[in-house]
Amino acid sequence: MRSVLENEETRLEAYDYELPETLIAAYPRQRREESRLMVLHRAEARIECTTFQRI
Repeated sequence: MRSVLENEETRLEAYDYELPETLIAAYPRQRREESRLMVLHRAEARIECTTFQRI
């Protein structure tokens, strides 16, 4: 089985996209544990979107 990091969609070129400034965090959240987080589960070859308070 190929690693998640070796898949075509996880190549560096896949992250070249337009990002509106309104979606860029200029300041941290008031409650830091509510900050969003992307977690890579390598053994299961899956990606999860969560928050720091859930890890």
